[in-house]
Amino acid sequence: MLLERLGNRSPLAVPLMAVLVCWRVAHGVSGAILCLYVLFHLANHLTGLVGPELHAQVMDLGRTLYRAGFIEPLLVLAFVFQVVSGLHLAWRWSARVLLDPWNIRLVPHYALGVFLVLLHLLLGLRMVMQAHGLQARAVRLIWRSGVIACAAIALAIIAGMCGVRL
Repeated sequence: MLLERLGNRSPLAVPLMAVLVCWRVAHGVSGAILCLYVLFHLANHLTGLVGPELHAQVMDLGRTLYRAGFIEPLLVLAFVFQVVSGLHLAWRWSARVLLDPWNIRLVPHYALGVFLVLLHLLLGLRMVMQAHGLQARAVRLIWRSGVIACAAIALAIIAGMCGVRL
């Protein structure tokens, strides 16, 4: 079916397209697995609305699952794979974003998505730094620098998707 859709392309383009399709599928599967983790993570935080006891119980259950000896490294690898495969796919496919008027809708989605995911990680780092007694001034400096870095990374990704090249 893929070869039929790609039938009018040059012989060299077909294997390249097939490889990119494999990357996209692997990226999607990895993303789906990570979505389960993220959905659990969000549901865990929502249980705080019921009460701190339930929130603590759900958090402990989650920790036993995702910190299991064989699951935790797989989650870390899945996150790393998402970044690497996402960068690879963005590099290969980015020029097409502006060519299709329908795809321009993805610009704010990616800008906000990247910024907010990185900001979430930065918030976690901030909590860890505070919990370990780092001086408030240092935490603020790292926090402000991190927010700027998150915005710069989001803008760089959007620039790359819109065809900017170094």
